[in-house]
Amino acid sequence: MEIKRSPFTFVMEKNSMTLTLTTKPIEAGWVEWPVYKVNDKYYLQERFDLVVPSGVEVIKITLDTFRGQQVSKCIIMDIDSNANWFDNMLYTAPIYPRIGVTQNRVYHLKTNDLTLIDYDNGKLKLEWSYSINKSTITVEDYIED
Repeated sequence: MEIKRSPFTFVMEKNSMTLTLTTKPIEAGWVEWPVYKVNDKYYLQERFDLVVPSGVEVIKITLDTFRGQQVSKCIIMDIDSNANWFDNMLYTAPIYPRIGVTQNRVYHLKTNDLTLIDYDNGKLKLEWSYSINKSTITVEDYIED
């Protein structure tokens, strides 16, 4: 039986003749997309590797807003699958996509070249939590074994 979108991470351990199933709750967390500074302006680093934590099946991308506008216009893609994770280039209202991912995997992500970000007013984050895991995904990017 497969358990989907559970609030727990399941770990099975085999010791001699005993099989133990333990659980631990999925802890909320996030990573910030790295930036660099050139001539007093901040830019998103072009590439970033995301390690998906155990139990996490959905990642939410948040780009902070300032005066009702997201602090950057950018495109985020998975280098390996060419899946488009985020694209707010044509939107005026903030968007917050949810990406279906494979736990315990590394995703090699990239953004468009020289993506300026108003770093004083916000950041780009990749977030996860139990409630995000339950949300409807907007992009599927599962890694097959």
